Amino acid sequence: MRKSHAAVLLSICLASIAYAEDIPDPGHRPDGHTAHSHVLKVFDSDGHYVGPVISIDAVTIGAVVHANGTIIVVPIGRVSQNGQLSASQYQWASSLSPIATPPTVDCRNLPVIDATFPTPGVLRPAYTARVGNVTTAYIAGNTYTIPTPPNGQCSGQSMQYPLSVWLTESVFSLTQNYPEPLAIHY
Repeated sequence: MRKSHAAVLLSICLASIAYAEDIPDPGHRPDGHTAHSHVLKVFDSDGHYVGPVISIDAVTIGAVVHANGTIIVVPIGRVSQNGQLSASQYQWASSLSPIATPPTVDCRNLPVIDATFPTPGVLRPAYTARVGNVTTAYIAGNTYTIPTPPNGQCSGQSMQYPLSVWLTESVFSLTQNYPEPLAIHY
């Protein structure tokens, strides 16, 4: 199966998870609770609801986030304090591990989002980068297969092997809009 087809199928599956609470529960229980009341949710430090918790892969969790008019999935991790991981506080995380190669950038010096990046997107792929206490989401445009020169080489020269990628359409400050530490509960 082509990577683009796999990405579309993953997006559809994650969208159904993200919008599960929007579907009325026909089996409303007599105690006043619904089957959806036990979905873990992410809240920012001000107590504002961010979105539901989802599993990104076998070891990574994330939150479904409404950002700049679209829906993305952002990885989260436990806060580390003096080398110890917090049991109850979370923070926004980068899409790539600290030892991974940084993404290719376009002519605007923004990261391009390749289909091979582990950036699960519900409706739009996104890449998140954490620098110090600031985490930023780079959100893809709505078109795929745009050839772009690698690492900002924008001299107009043609390339032998253009990359098919999503270009960054918008930038969203996660830490500014949803301040840390994050909390997860029902």
